[in-house]
Amino acid sequence: MTDINIATTATVVNDPSVIDTKSGVPFVTFRVVVNHRRFDRINQLWVDGDSTFFAVSCWRNLALNVVQSVRKGDPVVIQGKLRVRDWRTEDKSGTSVEIEASHIGLDLNRGTAEFRRSLRVDEEENVGQDEDDAITLDRKAAKK
Repeated sequence: MTDINIATTATVVNDPSVIDTKSGVPFVTFRVVVNHRRFDRINQLWVDGDSTFFAVSCWRNLALNVVQSVRKGDPVVIQGKLRVRDWRTEDKSGTSVEIEASHIGLDLNRGTAEFRRSLRVDEEENVGQDEDDAITLDRKAAKK
């Protein structure tokens, strides 16, 4: 099956939360809303349309960085794979629409941000072991 790739701008509707996985791999989930707007040429003003909500999930380094950087109300740009799943409990059923994100960033059309490079999970294991290792790690980060 072919993946459905999606890129969208949205507003975060709840603070990202960390989910503990059995394997210990970092996993974060949160929800966003995409507000559709259109320009009404007759009345010469912007009109709000429907709102579409998505669950967003991300793993590993992206998850760790999102939980440190993204908050409720932030405008974000998300790229990832669209997942549509049917679900059922004893008394309810429905469909969930989720974006499994590969990239998330703050939408700089709507504000400013300050970037701080983070260490990858595999690099964090080496930090502080030896002064020479730390220098090598700093050089690797500078090359990226």
